[in-house]
Amino acid sequence: MRQGKHGGRFSTRREKLLREIFSFRDSPPENIRFIAGGMRALPPFVYGFSGLLLIIGGKELIRHWILNSERNVSAVETIPCMLIIAAAAMSVLVTLWQFLRPKIEVQGKSFCYRGQWYGCSEITEMKLTHSKRIQICTAEKRICSLAWAEDNAEMLIPWAHKLDIPIIDRRPRSSEPAVMAVAKIKNAVTQAMPQSRRAPAAKIFTAAQTSSQYEIAKEQYKNRPDITEFIVPDGVKVIRSKAFSGCVNLEKITLPTSLTEIEAYAFENCNALREIAIPEGVRTIGSRAFYECKALTHFKFPQSMRGTKIESGMFYNCISLETAVLPDRLSGNFENVFPNCESLRKIQLPDGIEAIGSFTFQYCELLETVNIPTTVKKIEYKAFLGCEELREIYIPDQVQSIDAYRTFARCKMLEKIRLPFNITFRHIFDEDSADAVGCCFAGCTALKTVILGSRKYTLDGPLNDEALRKMRGR
Repeated sequence: MRQGKHGGRFSTRREKLLREIFSFRDSPPENIRFIAGGMRALPPFVYGFSGLLLIIGGKELIRHWILNSERNVSAVETIPCMLIIAAAAMSVLVTLWQFLRPKIEVQGKSFCYRGQWYGCSEITEMKLTHSKRIQICTAEKRICSLAWAEDNAEMLIPWAHKLDIPIIDRRPRSSEPAVMAVAKIKNAVTQAMPQSRRAPAAKIFTAAQTSSQYEIAKEQYKNRPDITEFIVPDGVKVIRSKAFSGCVNLEKITLPTSLTEIEAYAFENCNALREIAIPEGVRTIGSRAFYECKALTHFKFPQSMRGTKIESGMFYNCISLETAVLPDRLSGNFENVFPNCESLRKIQLPDGIEAIGSFTFQYCELLETVNIPTTVKKIEYKAFLGCEELREIYIPDQVQSIDAYRTFARCKMLEKIRLPFNITFRHIFDEDSADAVGCCFAGCTALKTVILGSRKYTLDGPLNDEALRKMRGR
């Protein structure tokens, strides 16, 4: 076991990280069974403190009671007994708390908490917080919360991935070994393998190792940690679903000019993939094709995708993505494309997009600039939730409605917004029924300037239904 300034924690955290990466990768959802929750053992300070109390209490008891020939009981002699009782009570209470606290029982596509069963369709999102807690939420409330360090808690993450439950990962990218950094993940995966299965220093796959002249088959190279670079041969037209899914050491892939289609999940969880050039001629890229490619920094769509739709979840949780160049025209809803891309700073949205869908820029914490084209008719819920560096946004007159549910919530630096005069804030959930505008802009504490139509207003409080009514009444 590797020691050092982090001591024995390295092995435990590496083990949990590997389980988070590889759990259930080959299991159908209906076969998944586990219980999450509870600590592996009582915290060491509990044992230490209880032992200290017992030692002190025993010593005082011997001194003031057994060695006292007159056996007179005084207040002083009750102190050791109280210390012993306190130590015993603490140990019993903490032990009971560990064993009796609620746990999460997962069976296939459902889970049970506090005796109540929930289906995966009821879950709107799973949150991984800064304090490394896992929270399971519905549209109305948070169902449960437990620490990542608890028994089997890390297995909830691949379970959510398996069932396509949206995951908001806001865990800090720690400097500790094998916790979050992509390079450290690669090292942990390699160290956990038997020597006979470890990848060589450089493993480049080429044309001779593909099974078809025209395609890379579905799941053909899935979960292959020995691949670090891949050259797709000329003549291949399609990369099928999950063809390279889980290739955690794949850093570079070269695509041929003959390629026309990349199917869904083709490169999901390729944590080390840093560069990929999409050739002109590609017309379709499936949903979540680059899901959780955490090392990907730049991406450029080919102009051959002009007029097509960008599928949902394309860059979900690509935390290192800084720039993305889109074709000069798109179609359909632009939905759930960049959630949790916390390094993305600016984006130029092209004409043709009909709606900015839910979760599109959720928690893009460094996003400073975004344009909304005049073809957009609506902005859906949580589209800009948590864009903390967004300072100004212009919403054109063609936008007819904005969902009230936290669409711009927690945009802490938003100072100025332009809204169409007759804009409608559409109710989605009961939470926004009382104050739709207030729910939409909850936590926008810096917002002071609103341009409504052609008139400019300075706010003397939060932007809410009442403030909007006053502006329209003037």
